Parts: sequence; structure tokens; C-alpha cells
Amino acid sequence: MAHLHGGIVTSIDIVGEALSERPELLDRLQRLLGLVEDGRIDPAILDLCRKRVGTLLGCPIHAAALPAGDDLDETERACLDFCELFVIDHTAISDADAALVSERLGDAGMVAFTTALALYDGFCRFEILMAGG
Repeated sequence: MAHLHGGIVTSIDIVGEALSERPELLDRLQRLLGLVEDGRIDPAILDLCRKRVGTLLGCPIHAAALPAGDDLDETERACLDFCELFVIDHTAISDADAALVSERLGDAGMVAFTTALALYDGFCRFEILMAGG
């Protein structure tokens, strides 16, 4: 199954198995994954956010400790703050929050970033569901 650069999504084996009867859907998922790993966003930022999503949702495959706030640069901090809102309450994301991340990543980077967050959130929730949680 697909694996993204830098451990972005460590495994989609469960999803791949679920989609085995629908190869066209698996192909679409692969294209989404390609959008995330196309190099528009620093893989370290994506890895931080993947870990934060896993921690917030209680998904042990992706959960991990993050660096202290002082160890994060402004872009990492903005992306991580946006990520937390995305998972906890996406309606709380303000125009200013989105503009800050978009300024730092560019418009295409913002699209890839929010796609990554949606994938991390979805994969974590799916893994929790499949584990009976």
C-alpha cells in the first residue's frame, strides 16, 4: 500500500483493504496523498501536525511528543495552532488564522496543508474505529 515520504501517513493498509473492491477510489486516494507529499510543505511541519492530530485524537500509531513551544519557529507554530483548531473545532478557525498560514505556505501550500490535515484526521479516526474505539 501507499506510504508517504517522511512518515506522513505511515500506513493505509486498512483503507487499501477496504477499497480493494473499488480501485478507482484507491486511485483517487493515492492522488490526494501525492498532493500532500509534492514538496510544497516542509515534511517536518507535516510530521509535527500528524503527531499532534494523533495525540489529540488518541491514535497511538501517530501520537508522539512534540518539541516545546520555544523550539518551534513562527511557521511551525502557526501551522500547529491551525492544526489544533482544525481537529478540535474547525469552526473556530478565523480568517486571521488561515491568512497567517497561507502567508507562510502560499496558496497552493495552504491547499496541500489542509488536505494533509483532513487526511491525518480521517486516517486516525478510521484507525480508532477499526480498533474498536
